Amino acid sequence: MTMPFYQSEIATLHNGDCLEVLPTLPDASVDLILTDPPYFRAKALDWDRQWPSADVWAFGTVHAYPGKHPCEKPLDLLTHAICASSRPGGVVLDAFAGGGSCARAALLSGRRWIGIERDPKWCAAAAAVCADPSAPKRRRCRVSRPACGSTT
Repeated sequence: MTMPFYQSEIATLHNGDCLEVLPTLPDASVDLILTDPPYFRAKALDWDRQWPSADVWAFGTVHAYPGKHPCEKPLDLLTHAICASSRPGGVVLDAFAGGGSCARAALLSGRRWIGIERDPKWCAAAAAVCADPSAPKRRRCRVSRPACGSTT
């Protein structure tokens, strides 16, 4: 296995193809897989048919801003999914890390995070998020739900 692109005590980011990196991860090292594969890859892997659909959640979109990843998910959506599906201190895996939105949600929610991203440009963006997940983003996005554990 190659060296991670970024690594800290709470986050690890690999620059590579998830189909090559995933088999190198230790067994039982992940508590939650939260990922959104690119459509062309998901279709080829028949990804959607592998997982039954049970819930529908409605969240606002991420508005355009300079440097926005084309498939960026709203932080409140990712936070909701992470808090509903894992425990604090657990490990969240995103095999298509993009700009690091899932990393931000996981780290701010008290989880550890493992990401995989093929594109070095987005790998660098995700690494910056890992280094400082609370740094403000250059975007406007309504947060409609409180972070897990929050009462406000």
